Amino acid sequence: RENQKAVTIRELRKELAQKEKDIVETNERENHNVLLIRDLQEKLAQKEKEVAVDTNERLVQGSGTCFVWLSLSTRLHPISNLCSVSSSSRENPNALLIRDLQEKLAQKDKEIAETNGRENHKASLIRDLQKQLAHKKKEAADTIERENQKAVMIRELRKELAWEKNEHAALVRDFEKGNDELAQRIHLQPQVDGETWQFRGDSREWISFPDCPNKELMAKFREGHECFKIVIDGRTYEIDFNKFSQKNVRTKKEREIRCFVDLPSHWQMTTEDALKSKFLKDSLQIPPLNSSFLQQPPAAAGVLPPQRSPNFVQLHAVTDQDMKSKVANLLNRSLSRNDGSHCGCLHGSSNFVVAEAYQVNNLHLWRRYQRCVRSIQDKHKLHGIFPESISPSVGKALTEFARDLTVDLAGNERLLLHGTRDFDLARAIATEGFDNRVARDGLFGRGTYFAAQTCKSAQYATEDGWKKIASPQMVGTMLIARVAIGDPFYTPEPCPADLSRPPEKNGVRADSIIARPGIPNGQPAGVQSHMEVVTFDPGQAYPEFIVRFTEE
Repeated sequence: RENQKAVTIRELRKELAQKEKDIVETNERENHNVLLIRDLQEKLAQKEKEVAVDTNERLVQGSGTCFVWLSLSTRLHPISNLCSVSSSSRENPNALLIRDLQEKLAQKDKEIAETNGRENHKASLIRDLQKQLAHKKKEAADTIERENQKAVMIRELRKELAWEKNEHAALVRDFEKGNDELAQRIHLQPQVDGETWQFRGDSREWISFPDCPNKELMAKFREGHECFKIVIDGRTYEIDFNKFSQKNVRTKKEREIRCFVDLPSHWQMTTEDALKSKFLKDSLQIPPLNSSFLQQPPAAAGVLPPQRSPNFVQLHAVTDQDMKSKVANLLNRSLSRNDGSHCGCLHGSSNFVVAEAYQVNNLHLWRRYQRCVRSIQDKHKLHGIFPESISPSVGKALTEFARDLTVDLAGNERLLLHGTRDFDLARAIATEGFDNRVARDGLFGRGTYFAAQTCKSAQYATEDGWKKIASPQMVGTMLIARVAIGDPFYTPEPCPADLSRPPEKNGVRADSIIARPGIPNGQPAGVQSHMEVVTFDPGQAYPEFIVRFTEE
């Protein structure tokens, strides 16, 4: 089409050039005609002048002759008349010449008028052609602009496709690596909710107890037993938790034992810390909301009180400047959507400055999260579900940070953001976890809401987040959470406000709800601006970091 337009424009230009050439030639002819008419007018004037002079002379002579003859005799009156007739006869050739010149002049005027009419028609035609040419040029320019926009879009899509390919390859690698690690763990380390008892082999390697003895050891440890006997494969052993040893009753051979606690690699808590914390002996009891951990005075602007967490919760202040910069970079790079566009909300153009950050090490919540993930995976296996991929993706910054925390991206785990109005609520979440049972009615149900954009979570990060940005006088609080999205339900519209679980997909209930940008949401803006993820199981998310920030 563009080539056809270009050919048409060239033909119009040629036709316009030809018309302009014809006009120039016509103008030259007209100039020649004007000169000719001017010459004829001058000749006519000269002839009229000569005729007038000649006529006056003859009239004077005729009048003198007639007067003489009339004075002699009135009988000569007919002769005088004859003289006048004779004089008139002599004037006829001049009059004919004048009339002939006048006719020629009239004919030339008529030709000029006709030529002017044709030229006006040509000029009108040229104006129309120029308008058409201008219109064609405008269309061509608009088309070129659209093609440029398409080219830019194609380049962006290619970049996005390349990134998605790399992301897919990374997910495949993570998946394969996860399978290898899982197979190794299943073979070497039978797990009881993340803890595995092991004994020292003859080559000083650690060997995991079989599954049933492992469960019995864990039960005895939680019940507070210090010494007892256990039968493993027909052999009786004495277990001493004080010395962390086992002794074969028959051979008296003693070996070292340990409890291997499967902790996230990025935690600062060690296995020894976990055992000392009495978490494994406290029957997973959670302190109530009125515990001392939650009854600390409100923090002053930019300053947090010392953290006195429950014995199984540790809040580690992030003191490493590189890590703080990494968190700040995460918040600022997550302002835009996956396609690079911005929503234009109050917090969309802010620069987020991290005042303080805390890493949450909560064994109880971590174990609950792991159980929830396994439950989702078991459901998928039972029903033959292949979870739908997360679309649009949550963005590069969150994805890169997730890899550092060994988030299972291939299993539809994601790092997302959650704003809360003050630090006390954030500490409560760090202690007891996210709990949709205390959630209010929402646009997509009564669940726990997470966002992939910082600006969305910032709207809930202070008391007046909808109206004001976070400042040193009103510090914002946000959590970076690990969320098991599972197989999501992509809602096309708002859900019932009191919805307490995800809708069904193909006869099986989905694991979460995702609201994509652009869907109608019944709000004043008309459509959804941000991507939101809604979960309905308290164990479906784990708070990784608490971040306190201000905006500039």
